[in-house]
Amino acid sequence: MSILGTSKSKKKDTEKKMHLSEKIVSHRPFLSVLKKPWTSERARDLQAKNQYIFSVALHATKPMVREEVGRRYNVTVEAVRIIKTKGKVKYYRNMPNRRTALKKAIVTLKKGESIDTQ
Repeated sequence: MSILGTSKSKKKDTEKKMHLSEKIVSHRPFLSVLKKPWTSERARDLQAKNQYIFSVALHATKPMVREEVGRRYNVTVEAVRIIKTKGKVKYYRNMPNRRTALKKAIVTLKKGESIDTQ
């Protein structure tokens, strides 16, 4: 019985190692973090305080947003704040539909730097 037990465990270990080595890891997750600049009256008012609002992907994190904005616009980011909004349920012909969820990032830049979002 010990012979069968060891062979099974060895077989399982090799299968696990093969499975982990076959995983594909993306080395460039920042490609789809920023969707577009957010345009609103509030966004325009925040630009006077050197803050910019961007619509970002739902999986985006603060470090990912910081890296992407710095790389794309060649600026120094001081702070990032994230706002998540759940999709509302709206009714169309008495059938419930859900609007898509949003994630926005408010990015504060170093004093003296700016971004042309037009």
